[in-house]
Amino acid sequence: MAEEHARWKQYEYAANSNLVLTADRRTREHEPSGEAESLAAVAKRKGLFRMGDRVVQSKPQALVDKKEKIDKKRRERKDKDDARKMAKVRPCACSCPGCLVAARPHVAR
Repeated sequence: MAEEHARWKQYEYAANSNLVLTADRRTREHEPSGEAESLAAVAKRKGLFRMGDRVVQSKPQALVDKKEKIDKKRRERKDKDDARKMAKVRPCACSCPGCLVAARPHVAR
């Protein structure tokens, strides 16, 4: 009975309220010393990269597809406009090679 009471008493709140226990199985290898240390020194010690080195910038695939579609439409429209402009151009009266004159609309007086 005395042993049982002693065992129960060792776990009582009053006995353990101001007691700080340390675990024997866990040891800290790099316990902080309290001295200030820069982030660069920590990164160098741990073999980390420079900040932002592994950041990958990418765009959503839907946005890229939409932009390509718009650019394709613009190129096709430009080609059609160029073809229409070239249809309005006629050769010059001087008959020199490469000399072209734009056709004028007929203006009524």
